[in-house]
Amino acid sequence: NGAILSLFALVQFFSSPHHLVYWTYPSTGSSVFGPFIYRNHYACYINLCIGLALGLLWTRQSDVPSQRVPHLTSPPWSERLLLPLRLLHDPAALGICVALALMLSSVLFTLSRGGFLALLGGFGVCFIIKQRGATHFLRLGAVLTSLVLAGGLLSWFGLKKIETRYATLWEGTALHESRLPLWESAFGIVRDFPVWGTGYGTCQQVDPLYRTNAEFADFAVDHLHNDHLELLVESGMIGSVISLFIIVLIASRAYRAIRTGHPTSGLAAGALFSFLTLVFHSLGDFCIH
Repeated sequence: NGAILSLFALVQFFSSPHHLVYWTYPSTGSSVFGPFIYRNHYACYINLCIGLALGLLWTRQSDVPSQRVPHLTSPPWSERLLLPLRLLHDPAALGICVALALMLSSVLFTLSRGGFLALLGGFGVCFIIKQRGATHFLRLGAVLTSLVLAGGLLSWFGLKKIETRYATLWEGTALHESRLPLWESAFGIVRDFPVWGTGYGTCQQVDPLYRTNAEFADFAVDHLHNDHLELLVESGMIGSVISLFIIVLIASRAYRAIRTGHPTSGLAAGALFSFLTLVFHSLGDFCIH
């Protein structure tokens, strides 16, 4: 599903004006990507698909008997470099790698910085947890294969626009592009409505009353581009504590499932990856709900 959606989105991106959905229906602004009128929603959805695909890949590779791969626990560097070639003996795993490459490249092409950082965060956490046991290097080879294929696609599509967009992350200018002024006024709302909040769906009406930045005094917002902060504004500490408890509960259960070493623990790792990308992406955007 994610791979086909990515293929459709990339074809539309290169063959249609960026304000049209399905080459036909206009949308305000130029942030359309695929069938989504907001590119961050596309990135959020595809990140979920990437996590599940990784889980399927990790589970397939956990079924490979260690005796079929000599010296797998500590192979010499010459054998480590050849491990990705073992994917040629598993067409299904190779197909998943190609699908992952297509999805990864499409997420980067959305120019969604929040989606990109969420992808890195989710992968980093799950990679640290999951990379244990006998098939360590085999799994690493599969992931590297997907990354190399994605890099090839990006080079083919063109890297200049991507480099310019993501450079704002390490240059420190990304946070100053409308996010911080929105968040500053939100903290004033939290101070006056700390326990129960202002009520669900009221942020858009309450926010203008707390504007301290004259540049944004007449700027209407529908969301704060931080779902966790918006939840704190609208539901107060009560709703935020419940939300945090749910996040911790799901993450801890997923961690336990991964550490059991069961053959299906790879699926739990992929599901945790998807869940964490949603949690991380919500720190800097309003995601799909």
